[in-house]
Amino acid sequence: MPTNPTPSENHTVPASIRISLLVLAILVLASLALNAYLIQQWRQAKAQVSQLSRNIQPVVQQTFDNLDRELVNFQQSTLEFNVQVNQQVPLQTEVSFSDTIDIPLQMTIPISHEISTTIMVDPFGAGFTVPMAVNVPINMEFPINQQISIPINRTIPISTSVPLSLTLPINIPISNTSLAPTIDQIRRGAGDFEQQLNQRLSGIE
Repeated sequence: MPTNPTPSENHTVPASIRISLLVLAILVLASLALNAYLIQQWRQAKAQVSQLSRNIQPVVQQTFDNLDRELVNFQQSTLEFNVQVNQQVPLQTEVSFSDTIDIPLQMTIPISHEISTTIMVDPFGAGFTVPMAVNVPINMEFPINQQISIPINRTIPISTSVPLSLTLPINIPISNTSLAPTIDQIRRGAGDFEQQLNQRLSGIE
């Protein structure tokens, strides 16, 4: 007479199913372990990034402070350079001249001349005169020794070209040039960028 199976024998799980369940449990545990490892690594990476962000912020602050200081110093500086000039400069003018020139005059003027005249002569002493034509020669030298003052008043026109060769020092304050507003714009732009960068670094934390 056949025996009836016991309840334990009726509910025996096949070996293949037990193996599958074991593999599944191992996979679940491996997945949980992997997730835990990834979460730990992510937290470590986040902590490192946060620390890096905190370390970068002072460097960013110092960098932008130095940049702003350099821009301010450049804006308050003066451009200094020399310009060499070599060219012909036309010159047109009038020069007024007023003076007195003293000229010493020393000379001798010879005089040689013969004067024809008529004289009345009383040849007999009787009180009876008759005219007589005579020629009187004159031979003499007339000395001249004196100083003559000659006034001179003239306007002399001058038209010429003057060679010009010199070095001109040029000093230009940056604040008086069109660079000053540009530097202000650069400073404002750098300040805005620094603020945005700090906000992004703070968001990383």
